Amino acid sequence: MTSSESSTKRISRSPNGCNAKPIYLKLRPAERDEIESIADQLRYSIGGTSRLLILIGLQEYRRSGVDALQRANDEDYHREHDDRI
Repeated sequence: MTSSESSTKRISRSPNGCNAKPIYLKLRPAERDEIESIADQLRYSIGGTSRLLILIGLQEYRRSGVDALQRANDEDYHREHDDRI
């Protein structure tokens, strides 16, 4: 393996036993680009990075409750519709 190959190799960060059914979701291109950028910086897989971001979101949900989800949904709705104008 060359040094360039080792510097771009992705690291698996899934814990043992993390083999439940996959969750499929759709992202806007900019959202996927941002996740890919984070994955590149960390040298993690896109799936592993997405899992970590979901875990962060779950922590926030536990702290803030359903109100935080509603705020995020409202912000996303307005962002999507503002982009169309």
